[in-house]
Amino acid sequence: MADEEKRPTAASEAEPPAQEEQDYLFKAQVAATEFIFRYWKYGFYALGGILLVALAWGSYQSWAQSRREEQFGAIAAVAYKMPPVNEMALYGLAPKDDPADAARTANLQEGARRFAAAAESASGSAAVYGYLQAAEAYSRAQDAENSRKMIEAATGVSAPDVARFAADAQRAALLADAGDTAGAEAYLREMAGRYTGFFAQESLLRLASVQADAGKSAEAKSTVEELLKRFESPARAQAVAEIAARVGASVPQAASPASPGAPG
Repeated sequence: MADEEKRPTAASEAEPPAQEEQDYLFKAQVAATEFIFRYWKYGFYALGGILLVALAWGSYQSWAQSRREEQFGAIAAVAYKMPPVNEMALYGLAPKDDPADAARTANLQEGARRFAAAAESASGSAAVYGYLQAAEAYSRAQDAENSRKMIEAATGVSAPDVARFAADAQRAALLADAGDTAGAEAYLREMAGRYTGFFAQESLLRLASVQADAGKSAEAKSTVEELLKRFESPARAQAVAEIAARVGASVPQAASPASPGAPG
């Protein structure tokens, strides 16, 4: 009888684990509370650091935008004072400027120097734009040497692809116009390898055109085929088809420009 009273029941055996679970839960809550009270300030430090970085980045973006506007504004201020181009030049009926007009030539030279100064104090696309404006002003003043130097300066600026390609294209054209076909080919070939997408296509298209103009039909045909192999659907399909027809290269149907009556 006494043994039966001392024997634990099933209910009494189940109570200790339940009590232990409550103890563990309570201890975990206490530990979490202690952790929060001990390290809460570090959380604020981290949040403050994130907000500080965001504020600094926003301030930099605002400053950079203001700086770009200031740089382009300085170039625009020079352009506003430049002698206007002869209107007849727009129709190919007269030169942009009268080379016999010494005062006009002096104004163009001074404008070119101011464009160059603005470009030197600028960066990125603004610098490229300023140098190209200086090159144009020197060209109008019949100063081919300084015009070339400005174009070369523009190609040395670190800028987005749009601005860089504009400078590179002018430098390649300058080489071709000077009769340096080999130099123009080498430069355009380097551009085709350096750029991607549309700008790489345009580099190859211009390379083929330079080769065709120089009577290098076989090389131009090879370049067109390279372009079509590398880019199955060229952005300027009509221009590609025209140069291909000049040099006898075949254009795949998928790369051919759609005819006026063809479905879109």
